[in-house]
Amino acid sequence: GFWMKNMKIPLDILFISKNKIVKIYRDVPICKNDPCTIYNSKYKVDYAIELKSGFCDKYKVKTGQVINISKFILNNKIKNNEVN
Repeated sequence: GFWMKNMKIPLDILFISKNKIVKIYRDVPICKNDPCTIYNSKYKVDYAIELKSGFCDKYKVKTGQVINISKFILNNKIKNNEVN
């Protein structure tokens, strides 16, 4: 699971199993004081991705969608000018 203690910005969190999005938490708030909420998935997952809050709404990301992790990472590196 994830918690947001001492985070600086709210996030969207995706949980992915077998390249399918099984859970989305949108606009997860920062946590300044204990106890902090723990965000997890009831499914066994292969990946969790933290994104800037609002990403899922902006790009219409939905539970059940299939995601190609390699392509997703490469596309985001290109957008952020991180590819060498």
